[in-house]
Amino acid sequence: MCTMNAMEQKQNSAPTAEEEMEYHQQRNDISELKEKIESVYSHVTQIQINERPRLQKLQSMIQVNKILKTANEAMAKTLKDKDLNLR
Repeated sequence: MCTMNAMEQKQNSAPTAEEEMEYHQQRNDISELKEKIESVYSHVTQIQINERPRLQKLQSMIQVNKILKTANEAMAKTLKDKDLNLR
């Protein structure tokens, strides 16, 4: 178990070469991860922008299909209610 005095001495002492290398390696790892995250975010954003017109088209097609289905159901009911002589 470390005492407060030992911890203070470690904090006040100059870092060793090994600690410096470890610190720089950690900073490099963090920088690489940050770059990868930014790259992935950029790609996802671009995909969302590229797919937006397609999504709008799909939504419009779904709405058109709903309207057509409703119209077909109404037409079927109307024709069923009418007496058509198609001889």
